[in-house]
Amino acid sequence: MSARLTVCARGVRLVAVLGLAACASGNATAGSATPPAPSVTETSVPGAPADVWVAVLDTAGDPSRLNEHRKQVLHELGDVLEGSVVISPGDCVQGLPAEVTEGYVLALERESRDDLLALVSQLSDKPSFTGDVTIMCSD
Repeated sequence: MSARLTVCARGVRLVAVLGLAACASGNATAGSATPPAPSVTETSVPGAPADVWVAVLDTAGDPSRLNEHRKQVLHELGDVLEGSVVISPGDCVQGLPAEVTEGYVLALERESRDDLLALVSQLSDKPSFTGDVTIMCSD
């Protein structure tokens, strides 16, 4: 698979994890006991809103501007958490502060608050927002 196709497939997976108009690709699983295994928010009804915990790590008007920061976060946390480090449109995430909803967000997503906070504590940069949200966009 070419590097460009790999980046594209990752982007599609990231958006799908947040339930945002994309096709889901394979789910990463963890074999390490150190960081928690990634969790994917699943709903019984495709397209239904999903409640999750997020930590917003960065924002940008263009999602490609978040790619390098995402790579840095994955380097710090481990690639097994690839499905939990997402780039998505801010306006698809209900519960974010207004200043974050006009572009794209780079966020760490987990099903539980404790899981999210444990991962955030391992990052060199602290999030601008941490809280429970509802994902409104889906495929």
